Amino acid sequence: MAIDFVHYHDTDLAIHTWTDAFNLKGMLRATRAYLLTPAKFEVLDIRGLNLDTITSMDLFKLAEHLRLAYQSDRHVPGKTAIVYHEDVPPIYSSSQRLFHSFSIWAKEHRLPRDFALFPSMEDAIAWLGSREIQADLTETLSSDPHEENSDQALTA
Repeated sequence: MAIDFVHYHDTDLAIHTWTDAFNLKGMLRATRAYLLTPAKFEVLDIRGLNLDTITSMDLFKLAEHLRLAYQSDRHVPGKTAIVYHEDVPPIYSSSQRLFHSFSIWAKEHRLPRDFALFPSMEDAIAWLGSREIQADLTETLSSDPHEENSDQALTA
């Protein structure tokens, strides 16, 4: 699993891109590193992630990890937009099914963060509701991720 992470400090936007086969250990390691400087606004881009590689046990462990992370003093309330792509009707979508299960879990555990699932990056950015991020959308998403006012990491 490849995880690419960029945190744009001037807009407090973090973009996480997960690709290839899901790997719980890699994801947990990247999440622990990210929690050192969490962002108010997040985009989780899973368009390149093989969702068929996520097991029920992975989801359970991921949910428990998130529950503990959101209870920590490092947590920043905000919004997380999840961007997916599948060439099937929503009723057959793995992303929709996973997100539905996650939404139920998030409500039961009263996570202090809003989550939503989107088929496009533009819709996800608009939902975040930050005028600064919307104004910088073209520049941020098309520019070099190694610009001066950002932190980035890539894990495999």
